Amino acid sequence: MDNTILIECREQSSGGTGEDDINGMYQTVLPQAIKIEEGDQIQMKSCFVDSVAKSDNKIVIEEEDASVSMSVCYYHLNWDTENRIYNDGGAVTQTMPDGKLYFATKLETGAPTNISQCNGMDFIFKRTGGSGAPQPSHFGGMPVTFQYLDPAYPTEDKFITKTFQLPQGETAKFQEIQISSANLPSVFPFQFKNRRSTDNTANSPNLISPDAHDCEFKFNVNFPPILDNVVVAGNGSAHLHTDTFNFTLPLGTYSPDELARTITDKMARVQQDLTQGQTITGTEPVNNVFFRTHKQIRTTQGAVGGVMNNRVIRCFSADGTDYFNYDLTLVPDYYIGSSETSLLYDEGNMKFKFASIHSPYYYDKQVATNIINAGSPNKLMYVNKNSGVGFTSLQPHSLWFEKMGFDATACVKSSNITKSIGNLNNFNIPLVSATEGIDITGAYLGTDIVMNKGGAGESGSVTVPTIGGALSGDRTTPVGETSSNTTSIYAKTSQEGDGLLEEPYFLVDIGLNAPQKYMGQGFQANSIKAVVGKYYSTNSYTNGSVNDSLIPYTHRGDPFNLSTLRIRILDPDHDMAENIGDNNAVFVEIIKAPKQPKEPNALQ
Repeated sequence: MDNTILIECREQSSGGTGEDDINGMYQTVLPQAIKIEEGDQIQMKSCFVDSVAKSDNKIVIEEEDASVSMSVCYYHLNWDTENRIYNDGGAVTQTMPDGKLYFATKLETGAPTNISQCNGMDFIFKRTGGSGAPQPSHFGGMPVTFQYLDPAYPTEDKFITKTFQLPQGETAKFQEIQISSANLPSVFPFQFKNRRSTDNTANSPNLISPDAHDCEFKFNVNFPPILDNVVVAGNGSAHLHTDTFNFTLPLGTYSPDELARTITDKMARVQQDLTQGQTITGTEPVNNVFFRTHKQIRTTQGAVGGVMNNRVIRCFSADGTDYFNYDLTLVPDYYIGSSETSLLYDEGNMKFKFASIHSPYYYDKQVATNIINAGSPNKLMYVNKNSGVGFTSLQPHSLWFEKMGFDATACVKSSNITKSIGNLNNFNIPLVSATEGIDITGAYLGTDIVMNKGGAGESGSVTVPTIGGALSGDRTTPVGETSSNTTSIYAKTSQEGDGLLEEPYFLVDIGLNAPQKYMGQGFQANSIKAVVGKYYSTNSYTNGSVNDSLIPYTHRGDPFNLSTLRIRILDPDHDMAENIGDNNAVFVEIIKAPKQPKEPNALQ
């Protein structure tokens, strides 16, 4: 018999374990049993852990192509007065322009009915499957998404989607635990009005994600008792106009930079449904969800009374004080949204960021900034863009939140207030919370923009420059210089190995009925054979060698037949390792003890 036997235990060519399909858990059945005798040694020779999702910052789109959606609302920075009609020609609260953000809306007349108030939600997490015994369970940082019917649409069932995240650090062993939003006011800030469906059949509000398939829990959502059949006061509603960009992200493994470029390419196309060499139908030069014209939005919302010009796109200030609209019966049309849309990967911070979801302010064909007089010598406004978009939803959460590190703060927040403005009497209008660097972007406003740099052929000086007037005089010559720096929306979580450095090693568990104890504080196990450090990780694999093996097992006692090897790759907590692939391999070495020569018979 050979002195050394090497056994290959490769997951992709081995059988399962009879349990759930979990990467890193498999068994190898030998074609012929190996007899383990007195003095034989068994040890791990080498191993390769498929840490493709944990090394080199790789992001894996698993199982199938990912359906991705990005919903946005639209706004203007109100820094000029061109063809703008404020409050339908009525009085305004202050001199215009005012330098505020004005969000495009759709008006609905008539008060919706069957309105109810929701002030929170409770979750009951139940462990499912298996024996039902408590298992280590992680729900900290988990994004939770629900939806409810928009009361602004009295005759159309249109859902609003909201997302929040459970606090980080929540880890427990449990079979059932309850979490109430009443205890998480900073995490669940939503108090919203909801209505029944037009046929009273749609479940609203309801939980979208996560579900039992995603996280091995059963989620029961219970909305506390709420008011019912309450009619919202008012003669109509103005709600944010939103559009959704849908695209498919192909199955595969992406570096962060590669993923950012792929998504940016899809977002930024002037015609998002255009193929090479194809002509376009219609007169609009752009067909991009992130960059619209007012007439495109008007067409999307539809005619009023059969007349398209009766549809007026009113843009409300974020604080709900005023609104304006363009006169679209005239020849000019007006852009709104983001002409420069980019998702980047910041190598220095190791985070994704939306560098630009706005349309820059230009001077002399260059991106610029400006500071102008807002109609008063004691009121200035900074101009760092013309318009932009804000996200209202990013789906799926497994991509944007879990893999790319964004969270719910990347989406603008809105609520409603009932008031009268201009010709709108007792209307429900939106109040929007939007902040650069949190949920919207803009050119970076640094102290250099106030420096007097002089004109063409002139030297700059240290004198304070004259600020141009907003309503008269010079409103186009920028004080600041051209700049491409932006205030970006950063992901909250870095891509530092996507968790590679969270734990320093893997444990390789090789079950072969050979008693060997591996002990630590509070536990002992009889089948751990190797501790594989993550220092040597190359090309998406973590490599281990015989040096990682524990003291080789030397068999003492009666022989036994080795026919099956059960492999498990664990984390330091002795749980199955997460975020590993299925191309794992462990090589087990058996060193046969030398046969003792038989003593010759004594001479008679």
